[in-house]
Amino acid sequence: MLKQYTDESAPTIKNWAKQYNVKLNQQQFDALVSFAYNCGWDPYYQKTIRSVIARGDATPQEIRHAFDLYNTDGVKVQPGLINRRADEADMFLDGSYERKNRD
Repeated sequence: MLKQYTDESAPTIKNWAKQYNVKLNQQQFDALVSFAYNCGWDPYYQKTIRSVIARGDATPQEIRHAFDLYNTDGVKVQPGLINRRADEADMFLDGSYERKNRD
């Protein structure tokens, strides 16, 4: 599964980071690859998370909020997506690769 994430989404994140001169450490890169695999990395639909991270001076709260915005199936907030985005934010901010059981 990890190879699939990497093969499909890693080049997209690498190109974006290079284009916008965004410096990412490994945990941040991994979190964005997971996010891009699950949500896409379209400039229109993912503009909030892209712009917050590209700014370079976002607070942890702003970054967490940016991940949290992508928790619907297009209509309804989904508990599983809330959990996934929280895990990706934890990975990005804290380097936590552990999936947590959140209620």
